[in-house]
Amino acid sequence: LLDTRRLPLGIRGLSGLSLAERQEWRAIRSRTAARLFLGSRAMALPMARAFDRRNRQIRRLPSGQPVLRHGHISISRCYPYVAFALSPRPLGLDLERIRYDEEVIDGVATLFSAAEQVVLRHPATRASAFCRIWSRKEALAKRQGCGICTDLAALDTLLPSSHLHSRRLRGGYWLSLAQ
Repeated sequence: LLDTRRLPLGIRGLSGLSLAERQEWRAIRSRTAARLFLGSRAMALPMARAFDRRNRQIRRLPSGQPVLRHGHISISRCYPYVAFALSPRPLGLDLERIRYDEEVIDGVATLFSAAEQVVLRHPATRASAFCRIWSRKEALAKRQGCGICTDLAALDTLLPSSHLHSRRLRGGYWLSLAQ
């Protein structure tokens, strides 16, 4: 987990980026988005190389999913943090900030399984439960390589066989890993 508020936004922060990534970074107008971009791009390759020295680059699929030659990587960004996970097998990682937005929760509740919707009925824990389930769904979708364009209601995050691990972090975040 990397706190991007400590990243330099000047030339020093660009040293690990390719020419195309530097151009992409220069087009970003928001300092917040620039920090998240730098954190996810500049730190990913050193971590991938530490995982396996043969990793010389990180390719990106048209969906934006990062791909390694040796092993698997998953990256998630939620200001001010960037989270990384590496494994010899496919995996998915997602980091979400807990926030209460009744319209959003109600708007996407149909994307949740029946069991997940039951968990959302408890008003006192609704925002945290929504965030936890959503981060688990995204982690599963990333592991499967299908993204969130899949049938999310079919990805039941409460099944014990889903190989999901979630942890609530200080500051109001949920971090979920699908192995």
